[in-house]
Amino acid sequence: MRIHRFIAVVCTILFVFLWIHGSLLGLTDDEAYYWILSRTPSWGYAYHPPAVGWVIAFFEKTLGPILGYASSAVVRFPSSLFTALVVCGVLIWYEKIGFTSRQLKKSFFIFLAFPALFGSSWMMVPDLPLFLGWILLFVCIWECLKGKPSNRHYCGITLGTALALLSKFSAILFIASAVMTLWIGGYRVPERRKIFFKASAALFFGLFLALIPILIWNIKTNWEPLRYQIHDRHSGGHLSLLRFSRFWLIEILIAGPALIYFGFKQGYLNAKKMFSVFCKERGLSSGQYLFIWAFPSALVFCLQPLISDFKLHWVFIVWLPVMMEFVRQVIVKGPIQPRLKMATYFQQAYSYFLIAFVLVSCHVPLMSWTMQRVLNKEPDPRWDVTNDMYGWSELRNQVQEHLGVAALAFPLVGSRYQTASQAAFSWGNASRVELLPRGTKDRFEWPELGITDGVGPEWPRLLSPVLFVADNRYTAGPEFKSAHCEKSFEYSSKRRSFLAKSFTVWRCDPEASQKFF
Repeated sequence: MRIHRFIAVVCTILFVFLWIHGSLLGLTDDEAYYWILSRTPSWGYAYHPPAVGWVIAFFEKTLGPILGYASSAVVRFPSSLFTALVVCGVLIWYEKIGFTSRQLKKSFFIFLAFPALFGSSWMMVPDLPLFLGWILLFVCIWECLKGKPSNRHYCGITLGTALALLSKFSAILFIASAVMTLWIGGYRVPERRKIFFKASAALFFGLFLALIPILIWNIKTNWEPLRYQIHDRHSGGHLSLLRFSRFWLIEILIAGPALIYFGFKQGYLNAKKMFSVFCKERGLSSGQYLFIWAFPSALVFCLQPLISDFKLHWVFIVWLPVMMEFVRQVIVKGPIQPRLKMATYFQQAYSYFLIAFVLVSCHVPLMSWTMQRVLNKEPDPRWDVTNDMYGWSELRNQVQEHLGVAALAFPLVGSRYQTASQAAFSWGNASRVELLPRGTKDRFEWPELGITDGVGPEWPRLLSPVLFVADNRYTAGPEFKSAHCEKSFEYSSKRRSFLAKSFTVWRCDPEASQKFF
C-alpha cells in the first residue's frame, strides 16, 4: 500500500505542476489546430485519427463551464493528466518486476531525466493519448505473459490498442511489438497458450474498434489522410546524410547523450541475443520485453530521416522504452557498475537543466536573451518557438481598437492552418473563422461561411467582406479572386524587451462593394 500511495502522490504532483504551467501560456499553433478539430468531432481528420479532437471536445464539454471555453487550462488538462498516467503506468510496471519502495522512489527521479517527454508533455498533442495507449498495452500484456491476467488486463489491451490507433496511424508499429511479445512469450510457452489466445482476441478487438472510424473517414475523403501519411508526407525524399546527421544531433540534444549512447549499446546487445529467444521455448526477460517494444518503431523512425524529412517528436515512442530500460538497469546493476552510475548522474544533471531551461523559456525569453548574447544583435523571434504562444490573445482587442466594434462581426480568414487556428482560438468562436484556400483532406474541418464561391485548393472568388490575418512566421497575404485587399493595421507583441510576434490584418472586399467601417 505504501508503494501505491507513493505512485499516486508523485503522479498527482506531476499532473498539477504540468497543468498549472500549461494553463499560464497561450496555445502553440498545432494545439490551436487540434482545438479547431474538437469544435466538430468527427470520424477522422486531415492528418490524424480522431482521438485528439474527441479528447479535447470531451474535456471542454465537462470542464468548460468551470474553467472557461477556449481556455488553455481546459485544452491542456488532458495532456497533463495523460502524462501523469503514463508515469503511473511506468512505476506500476517497475513494481511488478520487483522494485522495492526505495528502488521505486529512486527510479521515479531517474525517469524524470527524460527531457524529450517532460520538457514538452504539457502540450496537448496526439502523442499523449498515443503514449497512454502504449503504456496500457505494455503493462497489461506483461501481466498476461507472467500468467497472472484478469479480465481488466484483457480490457486494458483492448482499450490501449484502440486509443493508440485512434491517436496516430504510427501506432501500428507497436501493435506489431504487442503481437511479437505475445507470440514469443505466450504462444511459444505451452502453459501460456490459452492466455495467448485471449490476449490476442482482446488485441484484435481493439484493432477492430479503431478501424471502424478510421475506415469510415478515409472512405469519405477518398483515402486522403492515409495517403498523406504513407506517401505524400515522404514524397520527393532523397538520400541525405546531412539530414540524417542533423536528426541524430538534435536527438542527442533533446534526449540526452547518455540515453542515446545507452540505446545504441543495448540495441546492439539485444539484437545479438534475440536469435536465441526465437529458437527456444521460454519466456521473455524484462530487458528483452522492452527491446521488442522499441524495435519496430526504431527501425522506422531512426532510419526514416535518411530518405525524407522528419519531425523531432516522432521518435519519442522509441526513447520511452529505452529510458525505461535505462532506469531498470541503473536500479538493478548500478550499485556494481560505476560507469553506469556515472552515466546516470550525467543524464540527470543534463536533463534537469534542459527541462528547466525549456519550462522557464516558456515564461521568460531566455532563448532570445541567449541568442542576443551569442550573436550580439536583435534575435529573430521565429527562431524561438515559445514565441508562438504569445500575441494571439491580443488579436480581438486590436481589431476592435483599430477597426471598431462592427469589425468583430466580420468573418476572419487565414491561409495557413496555424494562423487560422490561432485566430479562431483568440476570437473564442471557431464558427466565424475559416481557412482559405484548403484541399480535400481538410475541407470538412472548417465551417463554410458562404464568403467565397468555393474553398480551394485554388484561391476562390470573394463574395463578401472579410478580415484576413497573417503573422511573422507565415507572412503571405490574401490572394482572393475578384477582390480588393488592403492592409488595415499591424501590431506586435513583446516579451520583456524582445519581439515575440508581429501581425498584419487586411480588409478584403469583393470588387465594386462598399466598405462599412
